[in-house]
Order: sequence, then C-alpha cells, then structure tokens
Amino acid sequence: MKKDTHPEMHPVLFRDTSAGVDFIGFSTAMSEEKETVDGVERFVIPVEISSASHPFYTGEENIIDTAGRVEKFKARAEKKAASGKRQREMQATKDRAARNVLLSEQKQDASLEKRATKKTTKKVAKSVAKKTEAHQ
Repeated sequence: MKKDTHPEMHPVLFRDTSAGVDFIGFSTAMSEEKETVDGVERFVIPVEISSASHPFYTGEENIIDTAGRVEKFKARAEKKAASGKRQREMQATKDRAARNVLLSEQKQDASLEKRATKKTTKKVAKSVAKKTEAHQ
C-alpha cells in the first residue's frame, strides 16, 4: 500500500445513547471524550441507533425521535396522500375532457359524412337525369 494515503485509525468505543450499550472497535472518527477500556484509551462516539436498539434486531417497535423526524415524515406522507387524491381528480377531469373532445369529433365526422352523402346523392341523381334525357 502507498504510505500517507489512508486515514489514521483509532480505537473507539461506540455508545448507543438510547440503549446504553457500548461497542468496541476502530474508526477514523474521534471525539473530545475518552474512556479507558481494558487498559486502552478509546474515543467515545455516541450513536443514536445500533443493533442493540434497532427494531429489526430487537423485535420491538419503539420510535426514537431526536429531531422531530417522525412528525416530518408523517406530514410528508399525509401531504403526498392528499396530492395523490388531487392528482387522481385532475386525471379524471382530463379523461372527461378527452372523452368530450372525442365525442365532439365523432359528431363532426358523422355530420360531414352525412353532408357528403347528400352531395354525392344529388350529383348521382343529376348525372342519371342527364343520361336519361340524352337517351330519349
């Protein structure tokens, strides 16, 4: 390995603040607080959630709200649900408008077809009349 390219590792003590459990390890993180464990001076790094307090590992559901995160999440979820309802309403309005345009176009097409049929019928009738006059 190249020298002076990797950060320096320190012995640390990760302390789960919600469960009160300590984990010993190494990290590049440091802190002002130090504690001696097994004769080794270690930096104390506080963590909010670890395997000792996470619901996935403990099987318990407890909400740790350190900065109003749960309320913010719930507010966003409610807002998203409300906007989803609004979007569905807007889509329904667009669908109705598209259906009305389609019906209008179909009516126009039918009207044009009816006019064309009338004109064609008149032309055919005139043509037939001319031919019969010519034969007499």
